[in-house]
Order: sequence, then C-alpha cells, then structure tokens
Amino acid sequence: MLGKEILKRLSEILGKPIGEVENLIRDIKERFGVSDDIAILEVISRYNIADEAIEIVKLIKLRQTLIQIKRIKSGMRNISVVGVVETIRFFNRGKYIALILLTDNTGTAQVYVSKNIPDRQTLSKINVGSVVSLENVVCLGILSNGQPKLILTKYSSIHVIDKKLVEEFLNTKIPNVRLYDIRDIAFGHPSEDAYFHISAVYMGEKQKSESLASGKVILLGSINDFCRTKIQCILRENAIHEFKKIDAKPGDIIIAHCVLIREFKNVRYIVARNLTIFHKKDPELTPPNVVGTGGWWKYNIIIQKPPRFGTYEKNGEINRYATLTGILPDGTKTRLLVWNEALLDLISDLKPGTELAVFGVVEITNQIKIHVHRRLGFIEVIGKKHIPTTTIRTNQLITSFQDLRPNTNVDILCKIVALETIKSEKLYGVLRLYDGNKTIRMLVWDAETFKQAEECSDSLVKITSIRVRRDRTRKQDLILLSTKFTTFKLIAKFFDYDTMESYKPIRKIKSLDSLSLGELAYVSGTITKVEWIGKMYFCKKCGSLIVDLEKKVCELGHIGYVDEKTVISATIDDGFSERSVIIPLAELRKLGIIREGDIQAVTQRLIGKEMCLFGKLKIELSMSTPTKFFLGDKIYNIVGVEAFYERFFRNNKHTR
Repeated sequence: MLGKEILKRLSEILGKPIGEVENLIRDIKERFGVSDDIAILEVISRYNIADEAIEIVKLIKLRQTLIQIKRIKSGMRNISVVGVVETIRFFNRGKYIALILLTDNTGTAQVYVSKNIPDRQTLSKINVGSVVSLENVVCLGILSNGQPKLILTKYSSIHVIDKKLVEEFLNTKIPNVRLYDIRDIAFGHPSEDAYFHISAVYMGEKQKSESLASGKVILLGSINDFCRTKIQCILRENAIHEFKKIDAKPGDIIIAHCVLIREFKNVRYIVARNLTIFHKKDPELTPPNVVGTGGWWKYNIIIQKPPRFGTYEKNGEINRYATLTGILPDGTKTRLLVWNEALLDLISDLKPGTELAVFGVVEITNQIKIHVHRRLGFIEVIGKKHIPTTTIRTNQLITSFQDLRPNTNVDILCKIVALETIKSEKLYGVLRLYDGNKTIRMLVWDAETFKQAEECSDSLVKITSIRVRRDRTRKQDLILLSTKFTTFKLIAKFFDYDTMESYKPIRKIKSLDSLSLGELAYVSGTITKVEWIGKMYFCKKCGSLIVDLEKKVCELGHIGYVDEKTVISATIDDGFSERSVIIPLAELRKLGIIREGDIQAVTQRLIGKEMCLFGKLKIELSMSTPTKFFLGDKIYNIVGVEAFYERFFRNNKHTR
C-alpha cells in the first residue's frame, strides 16, 4: 500500500517531486508485475539509498509478521509487534536487563529484554513515548491482568520507528502517551483499570495513615492551579527506589510514568509500583501575581537583609518564626515568612546576597509574601550572588538625532562615520555619528568601548546606554557620553543611507516587538538558539493550536481537524528584540536534507543564519504561564541589509 508519507519520504531522500516518485513506482509495478512493496524496494536499490530509507525497508519487512497485541496467544513465536513505550526500566542484575510496557490501540504487553539481545545501542535510545517495533518475539504466557508476557531473545530485534509511517503504512493506530494533571484525576479521569502518566508538583513526604500503612506516602499538587488541588501518592515496592534516584525536592516538577488509581472510602489516591519510573525538572518561572494568593510555587530568592526573628502563640504554645526581605529573579521585592521552626537554624546566619530556593504559598497584599509552612514548606541554600544596587532601565531607542534631549539616557541607531583616538588621562577617543541627516560627537572614556566602536566603523550600529548632555564648548549643541554599560551591536556593515532610501521593498517585514496576536506577517533576523520540540498539533481548518488532543478541539472550537507537524523551536533576533519561533521541519528541509531528531544537523545549519519567516504570532495557553511564539509556516530568501531596511526603516518614518 502506497501512502503519502512514504512518497513524501522518498521524495525528500531522492530530491525528486512526489509525482515523479509515484510515476517511477507505478512504472516498475506495471513493467515487472510486482507489488507496491517490491516496487519500493527496487527504487531504494536502484538509487542506492538503503541507509537513508532504512525506516521504510524495516516497515516493509515488518508487516509480513505483524500482529496486534490483543491477538497474541501464549506460546506464539517469531511474531512482530508495534506500539508506543509506556515505560522502560533497566535492571542491574537478574535474568533480564530491561522491562518495557508496550501499548498499541488494542492492548498492552509486558516485554522482557534478555541479556543476550544483539542491539543494546538501540535499547539505550528508547524513551517513554518512543514508537518501537519488535521482531522475532516469543510470548511466554498471559499474565493475570490479561497482558501478554513477551521475551526479546538473541534472535529478536528492536527498532525505533516513525509514528506517521507506522500509522499509514501498517494501518496501525498508535495511541499518544498523555500526561494527566492532578486536577484531571480529581475530576474522575482516568479509569481505575489502566496505567497512566502524571505531571505534578512534589510537595513533600506525608505520614502514613492506618489505611495506607504499606509503602511511602508523598503529596502531589496540580501544576494547572498551582497546587490548590492535591492528592496522595503511595509508593510501593520498586517505586520507592525509583523515586529516590531522582532526588526530588519539594517544589520540583515530577513526571511519573505508569501509575494506577485506587479509591478508599470515596477518596482517590495514586499508587506507584514496580512498573513506575520517575523524571524530574525545574518548574518554569511564574510571577507571584500569576500564581495568586493561596497558590504554591518554587522561587529563587536573593536575600537583601538578615533575618528577623519573632514569636507567636498558638494553642497555648509559644512558637518562633522568621522574616526576610528578598528579590525574585524578575527584580520583584518579596517578604519571606518562615513558620517552620526546623528551618530557623538554617537561615539564622544568612547574609545579604545569599540565594535561596524556596517552596511556599504565595500571598498577594500591598507587598508580595511567600509563606513557608510548618509541614510542606522547603528552603535550600544555593549560594552567594551579587545584589545590584540599581536596576538598569530599558532606554528609548532614538533613530533621529533631532529627538535627543539633554540629561537623558538613550539607545541610538546610527552610522559610525569617523573615529579619533585621544588617549588623554580621562578621555580615550571621539566618535562621529550620523543619522542620515546630521552628525553628532560621542566621547568614549575607555579603551575597551573604543575598540568595540572601531570594529563597527562605517557601519550601522545600535549603541546602548548613552548619556545626552549639552556641549560645554557649543552650548546650542548636544554631545553624547559613553557609560560603563555602553555596548555596540553591529546591524549592517558598510551601510549607506542614500542607497537604502532608494530601495523598493518587495515584502513588508515587521519588527518582532511590533507583532500582534494572530497577525500574518513577515519577520527577519538571526537565529541565535535552536531546540528540538518534535510533534505539535494544529487545526487543519484555521491553523490554530489543538488545545485538547483527545477530543481534537482547537483554540477556535473546530473539532476533528488535526494536522500533526514535526517542529523545532528557535530564537530569532532582529537587532532590536528577540522572539521564540516555531519552524516546521518540512520547511527546514528546503535548506537541505535534515533527518528527524537530528538536532546537531539542525543547529549547524541554523545558528547564526539570517532567516525570513512568514506566519503568525500565537500564544500557548496550555502551559502554566501563557507564552507567545511566532509560528513560521514559510521560509523566504530575504537576507542582510535588505531585510533590515524592510523591518525598520519602513516601520519608522525617516526624514532627510
């Protein structure tokens, strides 16, 4: 069976149009009277692309022996299975080296990997969510929960394969590995019979109750409502060891794969057992005003003043507490109140500048407060940091010298037309700057700043943090003075205002800081950072993000129009601001053949590259903090000074 995905892959590898590849396969079928599979293998052999098309070759071989999990019977041999990895655990000793829980759309199987499996390298690349194929597998029996017990022997093989190819070529639906939030569980999902996966805030260890006597009990909070919804999780058997390996601290985000729901006296709780594995990550920085009063979150706080101690009475007992004043990473001042007496010795000797990791409950009044409670609060000393005495403000960007005003600090965009070295006791050199209309002098006090300016001679630059003063020698004129924060950022080499004014634009390119949500626009800049994202889901009808993949609902309410794209995340800088962008892998392949998941190749091709993208500014609402990003659907060939002129001079009225 030929499919669009197979034709698309062959087209990319061969560098031929899809129609031409389809005709080539059809000709081979008609000429030799062979099947689709044989015709595809002939094309791969004829053009010597077996290495590039290895996934397609594996799939052709695979479907000869493929069986659905629900159809597996005890004693079956030499069978093949395809599914998504729900969990994978490795063993240091014993008969097997790994255990995989594998799921297709018909059921779940437990796969035991023997020590003599030939391809251990592939095994090391498998993660939760990987789609894999198993070949020459043996079924030893059916477990009490109805799951087949499969064995990978020295005659078996295991491969990571592409989900799209599997679903199209093998006509096998592969389910997604969904992460549930604690709120989902509180509202009745998922069912009690199935394994599932959770993402939650670890709030700390709990004391065992009589009903939950066995195992270790921890408390988990919802990410989506900042721990206002909580649930107990019981760790049993091997799950205790797995949890200790990640060394989670209260406030960390933990992901638990393959846990179960249980209920006792109408109260739901989570159970983690032998198949459960854990991962840990730091929570995203979320401002306290977003968390809101009553929400729990983790913050790094730099202490400004030593702690002050006091006492209060509760239930007839005198208790001690401490207060500290600190600064959050975004510069917000906060008051830290520590009610947990066990932590008072830890903070008693803290000096200004000490950085703390704090997990507590937020209170928003006339001043932001974070309370560290007696049982669930957490404080950890990270180290010592410098406290800035003043906050550097973002300056106004000036493009015309007629907008300069004395006694202000500004950033300017202009051309450096001349430099003169003075090297006196106080003054190192003088620059002459030109805005396309008039010239102004700038005094530079140190050699390092002057060297930066020399590297940008005769070029258009953005100069930051400049003081504007009246010229003592000519009172009617202004003069610019460098500061210790002054920097020079090259925008365009050997720039000429007259040439740029005569340029006739093809497309109007917008500056990144002027984009509006949902607006179609061209943007251009330099790629400064690249990360691999993988699959994202969009609405085929309107292009919006899918907010509920299970129900196939997009942001605008359309149902059932799902378009899956493989994408990368990058940061683009246009010289004035930067923006996170999402670029489909299909568009990046215009720059050359890029294999899915090969982040090294993508990084080498994109970092430092000038790129023009067409798309929309969107907002990701599913994250704890709504995040704006630009979805670049198309890549265009507009670069260099031409692109800079488009995005700036046409957006700012420049008069001569």
